[in-house]
Amino acid sequence: MFLAGHDTTANAISWTWWLLGQNLEIQKRLREEVDTALAGREATAADVPRLPLCENILRESMRLYPPAYVVGRRAIEDCAIGNYSIRKGTNVLMSSWVVHRDPRWYDRPDEFVPDRWSDGLLSRIPKYAYFPFGGGPRACIGNNFAMLEGVLVIATMAQQFKLSTLTLPPIKLLPAITLKPGQPLEMKVEKR
Repeated sequence: MFLAGHDTTANAISWTWWLLGQNLEIQKRLREEVDTALAGREATAADVPRLPLCENILRESMRLYPPAYVVGRRAIEDCAIGNYSIRKGTNVLMSSWVVHRDPRWYDRPDEFVPDRWSDGLLSRIPKYAYFPFGGGPRACIGNNFAMLEGVLVIATMAQQFKLSTLTLPPIKLLPAITLKPGQPLEMKVEKR
């Protein structure tokens, strides 16, 4: 459980900074939000409500690069999904990578647009149009902690550093148990 929680969050933060490193204007807005909300002090859980852009950035990063990019379930009874008959005992795989890039739910689905989350998109799209933590009774039990941890780590890094991407897209992917970069994500790190 600890390994899964560490690996997925570390991947999400890595992908987030790689995306921010290509989008310096969004990174600048993030630093402004962090500077205003934290006023130079260390981030705590109580600060998360004052970091909505930071949360939207993490949410958008996990939309594009979901650490758990596919989840599986086994049918416990015969059922139908759309026009497909699923027999009891059949394993069904659902790819958040594919669903999160569906233009029915997301304008400009292949672009990094954190502001898409600022107007309540999560409440307007179908329940499983966004599922970086899986869903239902087997959803990730650490999802709230992962979001909290991710926002705090991103905010802390934004306080101290400016990063720019050296490894530009397209990036090789390594779809193992989690979705990892298939090559180094090289970044230029500058102290603020």
